[in-house]
Amino acid sequence: MSKTTGAELMRPPLPATVVRGRIMAAITPRSDSTEGRRTRRSRFLYLAAVLVAVLMAGVLGMASPASASSQITPVNRSITFKGGTPVGGWMRLTLNSDGTYRYSGHLHVSGAPSYNDEVVVAVSAANGTTFTFSHTGRLHGTFESGSRDDDWNRSGYRHAIRDAWPALSRSWHSQSRATVNWDAAAAVNSVVSALRTAGAVVGTVIAIV
Repeated sequence: MSKTTGAELMRPPLPATVVRGRIMAAITPRSDSTEGRRTRRSRFLYLAAVLVAVLMAGVLGMASPASASSQITPVNRSITFKGGTPVGGWMRLTLNSDGTYRYSGHLHVSGAPSYNDEVVVAVSAANGTTFTFSHTGRLHGTFESGSRDDDWNRSGYRHAIRDAWPALSRSWHSQSRATVNWDAAAAVNSVVSALRTAGAVVGTVIAIV
């Protein structure tokens, strides 16, 4: 069974005092009277580059860390099984600062047996708020009528995701798992336990889907 973990840390913007110091250093002329036009031109170009970097970094209030991280992708990976189980696919989860989410994936069985599948994800924020996502489906093998594929694409809105965004944008951890012929609730519990084992803070657990 596969598991994934991920963490994303916000990098704070440069302090305004540092930015002002760099700009002043760039535009303050030297006392050396031999400074010519080339030197002044190079200083001007350097100043322009500094200003562009400042604006891109958001240190002048053009962008805040929250708006710079309006989306995270805790899980985006392929799914494979050990032991000869002829099932494979992929899964992806994205969360947005406005409280919306999209949980999607695909599984395919290439052998004779049919399987019930369970694909689950748990994501914990820096403050311990933990969200779980689960999907169950059926993969039809050679000896059973029905599709060999199981596709899902769940999207929606939860205010709890929006409320937890400050903590999610600071850091997050995730665990995911895909199983066949098991119990979905047990699979969810296993990924939440895996978060704790990995050292993540797990507080309130909220089932999204």
